[in-house]
Amino acid sequence: MVQPFLRALRGTPSSHFPRRTGAGRFHRLLVLTLLALFVHAPRAEAESIAPLTLWTLTQEAELVVWADVERVSPLPRVAYSSPQFPDDSDVATLKVRETWKSSAPPGERIDVHFSSNLDCPAPARYEPGLAVVAFLMKQRGQWHTVAYSYGTRYPEGPSEAKAFRRVVMAAREAHALRTPGGNGKETPEFEAARRDWHVLAALHPATRWDGLYGATLGPGLTQTHRQQLARALVEHPPFDAELLEFLAALRGFPSKAVDRKVASILDALITEKEAPAWAGFALDRLRERYGEKPGWRRPWYEIPSNELDESKAANTAEVAREWLAFKKRHGLKPRPLSRLSPRRVPGPGDAPSP
Repeated sequence: MVQPFLRALRGTPSSHFPRRTGAGRFHRLLVLTLLALFVHAPRAEAESIAPLTLWTLTQEAELVVWADVERVSPLPRVAYSSPQFPDDSDVATLKVRETWKSSAPPGERIDVHFSSNLDCPAPARYEPGLAVVAFLMKQRGQWHTVAYSYGTRYPEGPSEAKAFRRVVMAAREAHALRTPGGNGKETPEFEAARRDWHVLAALHPATRWDGLYGATLGPGLTQTHRQQLARALVEHPPFDAELLEFLAALRGFPSKAVDRKVASILDALITEKEAPAWAGFALDRLRERYGEKPGWRRPWYEIPSNELDESKAANTAEVAREWLAFKKRHGLKPRPLSRLSPRRVPGPGDAPSP
């Protein structure tokens, strides 16, 4: 999971960071990987897994439900021989609200076996009293969660539930276009559907990580795609490195609303005590939108570890100076923005709640 990040950072100054850095999305995934490689915990362990988005989860799951978590009960310790599923420690009882793949009538109760005592990868989360979108598969005649923590999502409110439903159903429709073949090439129809899906998922904050992870939105985007992404950035501004993904997708797409919103985002980030490492790259993209030609900027991942703290401080000061000069040149007066509150149950692209 580190490789896509490093690939995206190599090359020209226009390279952009995938997923969140710092305490956000990428950091969480990187920590999971490192723990899987180096930590030997006394609790149950399993091999690390690559992040799975809603695109792959929908494909691999036998059953996808939006359901209420009624209760979670401990199970007697049972040793299984399959290394793919460590010992089950708990069972979650779900009451189905809606079924988005396969069939389970509303009101049906489903028992899902899972292991809450895993250290790495992070286990599936079943929170009694909340409604979960669960991606399930049968193993040994019992329901289990696809991809551990990636396979349980918690929409907050009707808007998020609608976004998850829309993205899962769109993934099903796109996968139905896939034609088995031996040449290893996908049909143009399937590739177009996959590109449409990534844009659709990126439009809502609840599914944005799924749309952007492992995807480069620039090539093949239509004018309609760019209009949709521009509107999403303005309506739901990202305060993490996903901003770079949007700016990459919107290169050459003029929009004063986007320019104003990005300026407000950067003003909030750069005036913080320590600007995120990618803030300078986002400023470079905004400068391009104003007709300027930024120079080369040293990526933080090339800085030796013994110089990192000093370089971070210097980078924060340098970017702050550049930002003040840029605002002065263009007479910008960014409006303050409020950020989204932490989620009750963090998703795969969220920093854990404090």
